[in-house]
Amino acid sequence: MRTGGEYPSPEELTTAANILGRLPSGRLPLGIFLQFSRLATLSVVEVVPLNRTPELNVLLLQRPDDDPYWPSVWHSPGSIILPTDREGTTYQDAIERVIRGELRNPKILRGPIQFGNGINKEERGTAAWVGFWVEVTEAPVGEFFSVDRLPENLIKGHTELIDAAARSFRKRLLMNES
Repeated sequence: MRTGGEYPSPEELTTAANILGRLPSGRLPLGIFLQFSRLATLSVVEVVPLNRTPELNVLLLQRPDDDPYWPSVWHSPGSIILPTDREGTTYQDAIERVIRGELRNPKILRGPIQFGNGINKEERGTAAWVGFWVEVTEAPVGEFFSVDRLPENLIKGHTELIDAAARSFRKRLLMNES
């Protein structure tokens, strides 16, 4: 989604800053958000829903066909930290937003458990993420996949994310069984 052309003139930059200054804080129009996400680092909370049947599975969601970066691609749910999040908002608040919104309140046995963090270079820009897993028994949306046989059309970086969550989950199980 990079734009071509010459670097903007000082006058164009001033005009752009003045226009952006008139936008209210909160959700941005998609075209503006896509440009900001290209220019700035997004803070992301990733939630990896895992399930044992007895093999370890992950619940994935499919992005919409009209997604500007990942049309019809599978992904583990997550949320950027939104401009509308109030001061004092916690990761737990963002996790609950993902569980209520994207996952539509699956039955959770345990979690959220933090398993990692990192920085990914994605199609839409740079993301600094913190990952949590939850153990679910059923879910009203998405599809379960074995963590050992993930779909090929998975968002870049999510294979590593799911692998890290699965390692943490298995380690926690071993600790509980000891």
